[in-house]
Amino acid sequence: MNKIGIYINSSHRAETVKSTIQMPDSWKEFTVIAVPHDQVKAYEKHNDWPILGIPEDVPQFLPHQRQWIMENTEYKYVWMMDDDLKFRCRRTEGDVRLTNCKRKDLRMLLRTLEDTLHKAKIPIVGVSTVFGNNRVEEPYTECCRVTRCYCVNKRIFDKVGASFAVFEGFVMEDFHVILCFLENGYIDRCIYTFAQEDAGSNAKGGCSEYRTSKVQERSAFTLAELHPKSVTIQRKTTKGSWSGFEKDRTGKVIRTDVNIQWKKAYVPKRDKKSGIAGFLA
Repeated sequence: MNKIGIYINSSHRAETVKSTIQMPDSWKEFTVIAVPHDQVKAYEKHNDWPILGIPEDVPQFLPHQRQWIMENTEYKYVWMMDDDLKFRCRRTEGDVRLTNCKRKDLRMLLRTLEDTLHKAKIPIVGVSTVFGNNRVEEPYTECCRVTRCYCVNKRIFDKVGASFAVFEGFVMEDFHVILCFLENGYIDRCIYTFAQEDAGSNAKGGCSEYRTSKVQERSAFTLAELHPKSVTIQRKTTKGSWSGFEKDRTGKVIRTDVNIQWKKAYVPKRDKKSGIAGFLA
């Protein structure tokens, strides 16, 4: 059995799943597109990858769907990813330019994630976004934001009491989970030799089905309450996306968001064993 299981959460996007396009066919053995129970047939019609139907009693919100996966998976490491991703990579050491990934590149990405999780003992590791990737020349950074595409050590996830499902409709689950790791003495890592990009915030389907300005605001304030040391509330404006949100006079979207000091959130385990012994404790 493969140590890493890939779960691609999706909802009402049966005809537009992109994250599997660049993947080797052999990955079908440990990859599923996870969808609400009543959408299984639609996804099976339009996709030749395994479909996992999440039970009817699980709320049809992404955080709850992911939490159910974490509670029921048999894999040691869980690779969560959005359904609309395209992967890129760097070809030469020291060159930050990105090119589209081929299947052999994704195999290398899988090995990189496995080595980071198993050998380096980093319990949560993500893939950089395309936006901002060229600002980091190093192969990775730590104690930082990862989003849309990341692997989690299930045992450590349970140990630190992390949860995606803070409340129904919570839209900052990625941030909350990472902060739970950091605050309990476990660093995360973001790989920069690879990168991923999506269709844009609040794109049709997925979280956009329930992400409203009120849900966004409640999520921001909840995250700040749960992590007061490192999270502050901030009003942000942006062009495009975020349909249905308030706009200013220039047409820019206004939303309640957060500012997170990731390194400030990290609390070293000074009074615990270090190295591998500490990781296994």
